[in-house]
Amino acid sequence: MLEELKRLFCEKLENGEGQSHRGEHPGCDQNEAQGVQIPDDAFLITCLRVWQYSVHDAARVAANFARFRTRQGWPYRLSASSLQRELLSEVHWLLPGEDRAGRGVIVYNAHKIREAVSAGATVCGL
Repeated sequence: MLEELKRLFCEKLENGEGQSHRGEHPGCDQNEAQGVQIPDDAFLITCLRVWQYSVHDAARVAANFARFRTRQGWPYRLSASSLQRELLSEVHWLLPGEDRAGRGVIVYNAHKIREAVSAGATVCGL
């Protein structure tokens, strides 16, 4: 299932649903130069779980996420220190504790967007 997801992920990036990229997954054209970050297997498996093992949905979401993160210059793993400005805007909240897998949990408070933008934050940065 993971190999099929990798293949579909690459197709989503290369077939007009997204930009081409260079990466490490089989089936991805490493000669393309658009530079979309390729997610690791753990991220792809998470997409499968979230989309209840629908390979097509998981590939679509993973490809969109990869394009977005690459366009914004954001890594896949974020730290609270790298998000300090955004966290202080009160648009993003880092909840106390961790999820079942031991990860921090960030929630999005859309109510605070207008206030943050008025204070100089960009919507893309939020």
